[in-house]
Amino acid sequence: MRAEVLLPVGCALGEGASAVNASEFWFVDIRAGQVHRASVDGSTAMHAQFDHTVSAVVPTMTGEVVVAGRQDVKILGEPNAVLTVPETDRNIRLNDGKADPIGRFVVGSMAEPVRSSAGSLWSISNGECSKIVDNVTISNGLCWSADGSTMFYIDTPTGHIDAFDYDLATGKVSERRTVVTIEATHGSPDGMTIDADGGLWVALWDGSAVCRYLDGRLDQVVDIPTPFVTSCTVVGTKLVVTTAREPNPDDPFSGHVFVADIGIEAPLPHSVDRDLVFESAKP
Repeated sequence: MRAEVLLPVGCALGEGASAVNASEFWFVDIRAGQVHRASVDGSTAMHAQFDHTVSAVVPTMTGEVVVAGRQDVKILGEPNAVLTVPETDRNIRLNDGKADPIGRFVVGSMAEPVRSSAGSLWSISNGECSKIVDNVTISNGLCWSADGSTMFYIDTPTGHIDAFDYDLATGKVSERRTVVTIEATHGSPDGMTIDADGGLWVALWDGSAVCRYLDGRLDQVVDIPTPFVTSCTVVGTKLVVTTAREPNPDDPFSGHVFVADIGIEAPLPHSVDRDLVFESAKP
């Protein structure tokens, strides 16, 4: 299966694809500090512009929008609804982030330039940030099983998709194990989403593809006509894929958003519970 260009946007570093409903999705351009809302009919509008990197965008259960900035997490338009992740190194920035099944915000970090084991995975609730995975190099794909008992996670340089037992009551993880190993010649795992059958769709950086893994085995491949594939989400039955222009600016397809009809549905991503996450924040 081969994806086609949906939005010829040429993002420096497109990321954070996340379905809103059966026809719309969010994505960001990390380097440009832009948050976009778009439709699978090919329309797009910039939702917000920042003067810093922005790596993830997630709706709340009550309709607001949560954005991960360089080292903080905020609700758009609410100056008091800001939480700073306690990374002490100014060269560390936030990367991929999503809501967990009960509405916590879970977000990873990485150093720039990339430095081994400098990042972490953070869980944010009750106005506090708790580190749930440490010694991370490039924190990327996140998703949960249908019952919420398993969290799937990617630290890109490992070449693995790992699974953790996930405690919904506390947001803590345990029993880490590798469920998929991706050969380096196929690319490096980046963003990830899960479909209604439990299939894991993984964007492959420098791999020109999004691959579906079912029960730990490669099940489908969607070819992307540019190498640096960054994230994916399922909108209706359409796989929407972001890419990056930065490493390959002369490629005419780099940085565009792509789409392929995979014929498989997926649950909508979880939403942030603003009262749970921003306990002390007031509108």
